Amino acid sequence: MVINKKHLMTGLAAVFTAAEVLLFILIHIARVDYNYTLRYTSIIVATVFAWMTLVIELIMVKSENKNPRDILLNTTNGNFIRIAMIFTLIADYFMVAMEEANNLAGVTVFLGTQLFIFLHIFVNDKDKKLRRINLIVRLALMVVLVAVACIILGESTDPMSIISVIYYANLCTNAIFAHRLKHGGILLTVGLILFALCDINVGLTALDTIYGGFKEGSLLYNLMNTNVDLIWLFYIPSQTLIPMTLVISEKKENKLD
Repeated sequence: MVINKKHLMTGLAAVFTAAEVLLFILIHIARVDYNYTLRYTSIIVATVFAWMTLVIELIMVKSENKNPRDILLNTTNGNFIRIAMIFTLIADYFMVAMEEANNLAGVTVFLGTQLFIFLHIFVNDKDKKLRRINLIVRLALMVVLVAVACIILGESTDPMSIISVIYYANLCTNAIFAHRLKHGGILLTVGLILFALCDINVGLTALDTIYGGFKEGSLLYNLMNTNVDLIWLFYIPSQTLIPMTLVISEKKENKLD
């Protein structure tokens, strides 16, 4: 029996998408006491999917005359995305699964997520000039946002605020340059934009808590008090699209072959 790699990848992607759609619906209708379990389950599913694509590649090693070691050590085949998903899983453990959230640890690990996505974008962009621009924009945005945070917060500046703006600078830069990728670039870009929209809502929620609430009737007040959980409205689709780029890349490579 001949195992078709494309069919395996497509089937896996279909099961993954169906699972995430189901979890997305359940998260928005479930009782509060089940909600956090469902949320973390969606991230576990996304991470398992990302690594299952690697398992399929390893299964097909013989038929494709490839060395398993080359696949495992390859820096351009999506392995950085797979590692990024592990970091996301750990970050969400700190921020979602723990009884008492450790937001500082969570944001720090999320920074690791963005750094590995940066590596994925960087090594797959063949234009050396744009790779340099990526680095310059990234560093400049980090410096500017850290400076702005220090100016605005003054003596209230703390590690959480500094790490948060460094994380967000990397997320935004990744979203800007992800479209450069020939394989899965658009999908990764949309996923990162949704990621950023999720984090904007996280930030607004934090501001709402710190400053005692937005003015009643204002746009921000209405956003924070909507019946829809905007954070997870954006977050689950983002975590579905980002690992899905691994399947898109595989399909395009097969066409090239």
